[in-house]
Amino acid sequence: KKPSDKNQDKPTYVLGNYYVGDFTVQVGAFKDKENALNLKNKLAKVYGDVDVVIYESNQGIFYRVRVARCKTLDEARQYEKRLETHGFPNAIVVAR
Repeated sequence: KKPSDKNQDKPTYVLGNYYVGDFTVQVGAFKDKENALNLKNKLAKVYGDVDVVIYESNQGIFYRVRVARCKTLDEARQYEKRLETHGFPNAIVVAR
């Protein structure tokens, strides 16, 4: 092989921009769907865009309550801080 061909067999890593994408803020996760829907309705009065997402695990089905659809991590963090100051200390930013 020519010296320039040596690098063709090595994997190439491309750095990603982890600050831009599709983010949301998870406010709670419940085994009881009714509890998730109650929280969704409460949050929707203030935040508007609230979803309940079903998650299946070894421990059963969970209903995750998520607020906002953000295109940047900074925007999602602003929602997270706002939720924390409004009584939701366990709010966490997650990728959608």
